[in-house]
Parts: sequence; C-alpha cells; structure tokens
Amino acid sequence: MIDKTAAFLNQWVSENVNAGPYDPGDAVINPLAEQLIKDAKAEGITIEDMKEVRGEPYDIVSEALDEATDNEVERLASKDD
Repeated sequence: MIDKTAAFLNQWVSENVNAGPYDPGDAVINPLAEQLIKDAKAEGITIEDMKEVRGEPYDIVSEALDEATDNEVERLASKDD
C-alpha cells in the first residue's frame, strides 16, 4: 500500500498544486487538503496511509505549495541571468 499511496500522492500533487504565494495560508491550503483527502478516499487510500508515507494532508499540500513556488522563483530568476 505504501507504493500505491506514494504514487498517488506524487501524481495528485503534480496535477493539483501550482506555484502560489509564499505564505498561502489556510484559505489556500485547506481546500486543497480537503480535495486530497476526498480524491485519496476514492482511490482507497486513507489518511493513515498518507500519514505513513508523507504526513498529514495539510502538511503535504503546504510543503508542495512551498516547493512549487520555490521552483518557480528559481526558474524565473534563471531567466533573468
């Protein structure tokens, strides 16, 4: 189940999380975390499965947003060089 959960989370993040503000706050994170839980449940993946692989859904989304934003900033900065 760990491999299935990891694959699901990687795919879900790549399809649903994009660069955003550096401090997105609950108004951005909570709806995405709720959607993650709903989509995972539809695939037979529980919150406990997610916690075992990557942590709490809120944290998964928050970290993914930070990473996507950092990557976008780096990409834009490299274009300016």
